[in-house]
Amino acid sequence: MSPSPIGASPRRKEDVPLLEGRGRFLDDLRRPGTAYLGVVRSLHAHARIRGIDADQARAMPGVTVYAAADLPEVARGIPAPFGGAPSTRPYVQSILAPEVVRYVGEPVAVVVADDPYRLGDAMDGVVVDYDPLPA
Repeated sequence: MSPSPIGASPRRKEDVPLLEGRGRFLDDLRRPGTAYLGVVRSLHAHARIRGIDADQARAMPGVTVYAAADLPEVARGIPAPFGGAPSTRPYVQSILAPEVVRYVGEPVAVVVADDPYRLGDAMDGVVVDYDPLPA
């Protein structure tokens, strides 16, 4: 009878390639035409969006920035809850916050770039002007 695997330390196969620098990660894969998407999220629990200045990011080559105003079909929102209890009051959930953010981390804008490093720089170039409201 073989010993129980419960409580045993199995031999790990993945450590040697990682320790020797031969590990492969998803970020190591590069395919022609790959686009990278980042989401600019709200820093406030409740705030009015006064404006979004994405000029600096849009000036970068290979970068596009979208806010709710740029995508009217997204600003409409989608009905929610998604498969919730029948007693839950239905509401519309915006994909990108159009005028007011209602929770920390709510998507405000998306940035698409042809290079992951340029994406990070472009996301830093998107400035959202908030008017905080009571939570």
